[in-house]
Amino acid sequence: MNVLVGWLMVTVLLAGPEQKVAAETQPASPQQVAAEAEQPTAPVPVFGEVLPEIKAAAWLPGDQEVSLASLRGKFVVIEFWKTDCQFCRKSMLIMEDLKNKFADRVAVFALSREEPDKVAAFLEKHPAGYRIGVGSVTSSEWQVDKVPRMYLADPEGRLIYVCKPQEMEAVLREALAGKYPLCADLEQVAKYEAQLAELERRTGRGDHARVWADTFGLRSKFPIKHPVYDRAKKLMMLQVKVGKQKLGRAKALISQNKKDEARELLQEVMRDYEGALLEREAAKLLRSLETTP
Repeated sequence: MNVLVGWLMVTVLLAGPEQKVAAETQPASPQQVAAEAEQPTAPVPVFGEVLPEIKAAAWLPGDQEVSLASLRGKFVVIEFWKTDCQFCRKSMLIMEDLKNKFADRVAVFALSREEPDKVAAFLEKHPAGYRIGVGSVTSSEWQVDKVPRMYLADPEGRLIYVCKPQEMEAVLREALAGKYPLCADLEQVAKYEAQLAELERRTGRGDHARVWADTFGLRSKFPIKHPVYDRAKKLMMLQVKVGKQKLGRAKALISQNKKDEARELLQEVMRDYEGALLEREAAKLLRSLETTP
């Protein structure tokens, strides 16, 4: 009897880890999935609304913490930055220039995901005249996809622009003069959203006349990361595919010596893609048609 009990105990002990692994690898129940979905996520910046608070493990030089709430009353330039980014190193000069020119009305600082020791070692060789938050998760929470990127908040803490460093001074000067970027005017944004929606509907109906060109003009009114900018960019990419298909058909018609049909198609491309590479390609093919017998 004791032998039998002993073997049973050994069997249970051996089976235990396998049962535990099996339990750990089982798919989550619908209740678990729902519970995880309800977990709060970090807020993403919205144009025209107050920016979510920034986060950093430490601040250099020194360790005096910076918060957006403490900077109300000033415009705020936030740069997302890395030590091993060549363009980021060049943007340090832009940041220092902004601070020197607008110090009384503008707060300037940078954020990096890198560890404090790494950034500190970099700053010993390349000193910065402004504060840098390190070990920051803000770039992930704000879904910053590229560096360097600069965000501009107004004195009330609202996001009014996102751009490359070399564009910031011109935008900032306008804002300081009371001329806020278009994206800060929600009523105007709504009008352009309606225009974009109509261009999207036309595309869905197969009407591509000047859609790329008109969408390009609309996109240029909005900064990087703005929803209208992103929607316009997607529509432009779709239109480029349509244009390339037209160029392909035009080349096929040329090879079949159907010059009149090819010329009509190429003229459409030039009309619809004004300012794009496709316009230049179409113009080149048109010139070749005129010079070949």
